[in-house]
Amino acid sequence: MLTSEAFAAYLDRLALPPATRTLITEIRQSDPVRRTEGRARNVRGRYPSRKMGRTIQFESHTVELWAIYAMEHDPLVLEYYDQPNRIKLEYRGPSGRKVPNWHPPDFLVLRQDGIAWEEWKPETELVRLVVKHPARYQRTPAGGYRCGPGEDYVRALGLGYRVRSSAELPALYIQNLMFLEDYFVAPLPLPKEQVAPVLAAVQAEPGIRLAALLSLASPQTLYALIAAERLFCDWTLAPLGDHAALRLYPEAAAVPPPRPSAQPVPAFLLNTALYWDGQAYLLVGQDDGQMLRDQHRIVPGVHPLRGPPGHAG
Repeated sequence: MLTSEAFAAYLDRLALPPATRTLITEIRQSDPVRRTEGRARNVRGRYPSRKMGRTIQFESHTVELWAIYAMEHDPLVLEYYDQPNRIKLEYRGPSGRKVPNWHPPDFLVLRQDGIAWEEWKPETELVRLVVKHPARYQRTPAGGYRCGPGEDYVRALGLGYRVRSSAELPALYIQNLMFLEDYFVAPLPLPKEQVAPVLAAVQAEPGIRLAALLSLASPQTLYALIAAERLFCDWTLAPLGDHAALRLYPEAAAVPPPRPSAQPVPAFLLNTALYWDGQAYLLVGQDDGQMLRDQHRIVPGVHPLRGPPGHAG
C-alpha cells in the first residue's frame, strides 16, 4: 500500500476534485460495504494480499480471484479494494421502466495513470447481459464491454468505470502465478554460492531451458529465483512445471515478445452463417484455429474471419 505521503502526492498528480479525494480516502479507511456470497458453481473466499496488507474478498474463484492474482502482481496497480462502496446506476430495464440500482462494484483500483471502479464477469455472462440489459451493458468498438450508466455516474468525479471480462485473463499466466504463490509468500533463502552458477549459465545462454539447469540447482531454487525476479520467463508460453519447455532469461528485457496468435472467436459470432470462396459455411467453434462447416465437410484452419494478430496479456 501507499504511505500517507505517497497517497497524497498521488492524488495531487491526478488533480482530482476535493470531493473525489475525500471519497477515495474514506474508501481506503473503511471495511468493504458488502460481504461476498457463494453462488452456484462459484467458490467465495478471502485472499491474503501482500500488496494491500489485508484480505481481499472474492465470490468467483475463476474470475474475481484470477483478477486479484493479476492485480497483485501488476506493477501498474498501486492499490485495490474489494466491495468498496455503492454507486447509483440509472437505466431503463427490459420493460422500458427506469431502474435505479445501488450497485457495489467488485473493486476500486488505483493505477499509476488513474482510479477506476471495476466490475468483473465471465465472458459468457457479459454476452448474455448486453442482450438482456442493453441500456446497462454495451459492446465497445474494440470488442470489450462498457457500462454507460456507471461511466455517467463517475464522470463528474474524474474517475473511471470499467467492465472487465474473464476473457482478458490469460489462463496460463494466472496458473503460473498460482504455482509460485508459496514462493511469493515465504521466499526461500538463496545463498550466493548456490545461485551464482545458475545465473552465470543463464547469462551465457539466454533462453536456456529450465531442464538444462537442474544439474546446477533444484527446481525449488529455480522457482525461487523466478519469484524473486532474478530469472525471467514468458509466463504465458509454458507451464512453470514443464521443465523441457520453459526458457529462462537473465533480465526481463531479454524475454522475447509473445508469438502472434489468433484472437478467440467472440461467443456472439458462433453459429453465424458466412460465405467464403463462393461457398456457404457455419462458424461452429474453435480449437487450434477456427472451424468452418458446410453441408459436406468441416474445414479447420485459417480463414478470412480470423482476427488480427494479438499478444497474450
